[in-house]
Amino acid sequence: MFGIAFVGSTTGCLPVDTAPPAEVLVNLRASALSSEIPSSEMADGWQIEFERYLITIGSVSLSPGGVHECKDATTTRYSRVLTLRQSQPQKVGLVFGRGVCLLGYGIFPIGRTSPVVRGAGVSESDMELMLSDDISYMRRSGVTTESVSITTSAVSGTGLYVEGTATRGAEHKRFRWEFPYVTPADSAGCPLDEFTTVHLDAGAQVTVELTARGEALFAQDSLSEESLSFDSFAAADRDGDGFITTVELATSQVRTGTTLYDETLSALREKFSTVASGADCRRLDER
Repeated sequence: MFGIAFVGSTTGCLPVDTAPPAEVLVNLRASALSSEIPSSEMADGWQIEFERYLITIGSVSLSPGGVHECKDATTTRYSRVLTLRQSQPQKVGLVFGRGVCLLGYGIFPIGRTSPVVRGAGVSESDMELMLSDDISYMRRSGVTTESVSITTSAVSGTGLYVEGTATRGAEHKRFRWEFPYVTPADSAGCPLDEFTTVHLDAGAQVTVELTARGEALFAQDSLSEESLSFDSFAAADRDGDGFITTVELATSQVRTGTTLYDETLSALREKFSTVASGADCRRLDER
């Protein structure tokens, strides 16, 4: 006679992790100098007034990294067009996760068919501007720069658009610039070897506030950390028509192999957005 042994599954005896993920709301607040920069804040005495300052920001994500565990992490699948002339905090995205997670987001152009939300104070014409192929003066002119090639991009629109005036005494300049890819990585607002992290307990509700520093346009690499200057931009007005274009930035050399566009984009990537609260900086191997 043969005996039949029944072997039950052991998986039913293991504890089931039913802890709810934390909710992470990511907001963006523009700095006080994102609407107007008085001459007292500029090293060279120019006064800056921004008439339009728009960004396309999205793809907020939580992800694992380093020695820490991040569970149930999610990513948003949409972007928002926001104006920096809005003084109140503006929602960027809502994500979920548990543990110690890396926080990511991006400022970049999106296609017309991509999901996008219009922020407060953003008009229909602003939306058309941010999504239109016609905005890309550099694509049409065939200009490329060392830090980013714009002519090869098939995506319509732009990531950052700024338009305004600069005045110093009798001097008066207008400017209108686009920067398609201003893409903060997980290390945005942190030293280069550290990453933006959030500590999430199960079921917690966390708000992370980003600060958009509109004045970072004029904080070039050649200047000290807090110094702002417009003189190099005024000098880029090669044709003397009083209007400084994106192409003029891209064709103005500030030093060998580096254009004013390259240097401005570098300043934006390093200094434009920082984490004000709700997250911190740490190395991936730091416990």
